[in-house]
Parts: sequence; C-alpha cells; structure tokens
Amino acid sequence: MAVDTLSISSETLRRWRDDYDYTSALSPSPSGKAGPGQLPDVHMPEPAHDTDNVFGDFFQWLGTVPQVVWIVLLVLLLALAAYFVLKRIDWHKRRKKVKEDGDEEGINAGTEDIYEIDDYADSIRRAAAQGEWAMAVRLVYLASLRHLDEAGRIQWKLYKAPMEYVEESGAEALRRLTWMYLAVRFGHYPADEPLYQEAVRLSADIEKGGAHE
Repeated sequence: MAVDTLSISSETLRRWRDDYDYTSALSPSPSGKAGPGQLPDVHMPEPAHDTDNVFGDFFQWLGTVPQVVWIVLLVLLLALAAYFVLKRIDWHKRRKKVKEDGDEEGINAGTEDIYEIDDYADSIRRAAAQGEWAMAVRLVYLASLRHLDEAGRIQWKLYKAPMEYVEESGAEALRRLTWMYLAVRFGHYPADEPLYQEAVRLSADIEKGGAHE
C-alpha cells in the first residue's frame, strides 16, 4: 500500500503567507498598468442607450427643425390629398357622363348587334358624306368588332360589355376606339371629322392585327 508522503506543515504554510502579499497582487494598480504579480485594470464598456434615450434624442432633433419646413410639408400633404380627391371626383363625373339616358348604361351596357348591318363600308361612307360624324364613329367601331369576331380574335356576345372585348383582344387601338365609341354613343360627345378620321385609322390598325403595345 502506497504511503501519502505529500504533507505540509503549518509552519510552512505560515511562512509562505508571510513571504507574499496575495491581496495586493490581485488589486489593480492606480495607473491602470499591471505591475509584477498584479492584474491589469480592465475597463468594461458602457451600456448602450436604452429605448427612452433613443426616442428622446429623436424628439430633441425634431425640435431643431425650422418651423417653415413643417409648414411646407403640411402644404404639400394637403395639396396631395386634394389632388387625389379631385381625381376621384373627376373619375365619377366621367363615368356618369358616359351613361345614356335610357335602359343601357355606358360601359356596363351590352354591345350593339354587329351583324345587324350587312355592308358597313357603304353605311360608314354615307354617314360621313352627310356629316353625321357620331354615327360614322359608331359604325366604324361596330365594323371593327365584327372583323375581330370573324377573325376569331374575340368571341362576340350581345350581352358583353365593350371593355370585355378590349381585354380579349389585347389591342391598344381597340381600347382607344372603344372609349371614342362610348363617349359618342353614351356620353353624347360632339364628334367631328378629325375624330372620325382617327377612328378610321385605329380601325385599320386593328384589322392589320397591330397596336398590341
């Protein structure tokens, strides 16, 4: 059996304690630099600002903004709000103007019978010769719808609304021609020869299959 020969007498422990000052060795020096047998003076980082301080700084910054800047911002906001309100009112007025005094109601109305007229070219020519520009524009639009239906680019139905054909065909020229038709047919827009000529040009683009941009 092994004998534990590691034993320290009380006298030895007392001599070690007297020979070395452990308390001063563990204390940092006043200069912050560690001397022989001493620990360095470690500086802990300051805690980050809390949320209250952040908001306090923000509101303090707001207080430095000149009053004229706030006035300008307020005026801009009011002008922007007024713009959107007026645009909304104008949209409702335009929609109301498109409606006809009768059973049909503008853009929600069904389409006229595009197969009711046999010879659109002759009917359009006679209307233009008599200066009946509103009728001429109306006939140009119906003739365009008939062409699209016969070409299989739309599926014409009497109950469909005009804008449904615009979505089917995807033609921008048809969209513009449709709004001309609605303005003249339901909004009683005063058509003239330049408007008729523009309708004829759009109809030609539609028949060529262009104006899909």
